[in-house]
Amino acid sequence: KGNTLRADESSSDSIENRKLWKKHAPEAMKLLKDIKNNENIDKPLHAFLYAEAFMYNSCSKGIIKAALSGDAIHFKKNVEPLIKEYQNYGSCVGHTFMGAFYLEAPWPIHNSNKAKHHFMRAVNLHPMSRRNQYNCGIQAMRSGNYEEAENRFLNAIKSKCDSV
Repeated sequence: KGNTLRADESSSDSIENRKLWKKHAPEAMKLLKDIKNNENIDKPLHAFLYAEAFMYNSCSKGIIKAALSGDAIHFKKNVEPLIKEYQNYGSCVGHTFMGAFYLEAPWPIHNSNKAKHHFMRAVNLHPMSRRNQYNCGIQAMRSGNYEEAENRFLNAIKSKCDSV
């Protein structure tokens, strides 16, 4: 089970999921570190998988421990290649990661405007992505822009599922 943005602002950050992530995310990170410099790997896929594994490892700690250990800084650094070098990979999954990061993070990191920037960048580059339309809808809804949220959700229903 993953951590996805939800309309009701709940999350899958349960005790059971934290146990699962705590067990498997560090192993995934180690394996990905071991092959990072292999010239035959798919670099964008590797960047995506490492950022995702890091996110789950961080989530397994809980928000306070993750914040105190500087995980936010490391997460942003891990996502950077997905935005700068592989921006179109996975219909802009790097912007999806950053948008979700800013929308879900607690104060003082939470920033709805930065979340909107990243979600809009993704949807502008890949407007037929279900995930991009959905995330724009979540951000609009949480900002009180219900008409835009409804339009985005309707667009998401019409769009294809193209996530990595």
